[in-house]
Amino acid sequence: MSYAPKRKAISKKTRDLVFLRDEGKCWICKGKIGANEVWDADHMLSRELGGSDEMENLAPAHRDPCHRNKSKEDVRLIAKGNR
Repeated sequence: MSYAPKRKAISKKTRDLVFLRDEGKCWICKGKIGANEVWDADHMLSRELGGSDEMENLAPAHRDPCHRNKSKEDVRLIAKGNR
């Protein structure tokens, strides 16, 4: 069950700024994100673990496998905290 407030989507402008700020590098694996690769503006600290939607908490991440694996770990930590 999610206790985080409903959030709005991260704007394209914010996504672009995050990508440029981090020079197109995945914050998880440190690899370059290619022009045709799918990536996400990831919350470095999950909202449900106290993170915010502010740019300081967003970073580019390869969608697969980097962001998917991190999200699985976040879900595990959230479930553990809810026990």
